[in-house]
Amino acid sequence: MSGARRALEIKVKAWVERRGEAFLGSGRGALLAAVAEHGSISAAARALGLSYATAWHRIDSMNRAAGRPLVARQIGGRGGGGTRLTPAGRAAMRAFELLEKRLAEFRERTGRELQKVLEGKG
Repeated sequence: MSGARRALEIKVKAWVERRGEAFLGSGRGALLAAVAEHGSISAAARALGLSYATAWHRIDSMNRAAGRPLVARQIGGRGGGGTRLTPAGRAAMRAFELLEKRLAEFRERTGRELQKVLEGKG
């Protein structure tokens, strides 16, 4: 490393479970965000490189774990319908964004603290 100290990087993988079933994680949070952005499960799946079946399974699993729908289909209409997040879905997405923000703060702070300890300064 030619004298330069490499900063420590803390890695954390977190998800939220409810009643023993995966509820939210990075992939599911991204799926909710993609549904919100694209207004369609199939378009969200394509954007994330998932099959429609995988995306639907994850949404169904989240709905069951939440005990209420996070995603709702809109039938018909000028554009042929689509999919939108319910208020509970938007809240779940915001909750996961908050979790990710707090984890990033934890990783940054803890990395600095561990570096000090390893350098004999802490």
